[in-house]
Amino acid sequence: MIPSPYNFEPALSDQEYAKLGILALRWSHIEHILGNCLKVILRLTDEEAVIVVFSLSADQRAE
Repeated sequence: MIPSPYNFEPALSDQEYAKLGILALRWSHIEHILGNCLKVILRLTDEEAVIVVFSLSADQRAE
């Protein structure tokens, strides 16, 4: 790891960083699935979905 004079989070173990990585990937996958579901429900093309659906946050998609 690159040393930094700033310490925004406590020292995390390798296992904790691995768990954070897994959770981030899982969350990203869930957001993508939500976007694809909305695209189908709204009957949008890929180009339209990029503009309308995929620009929204997960909170906005769930509303």
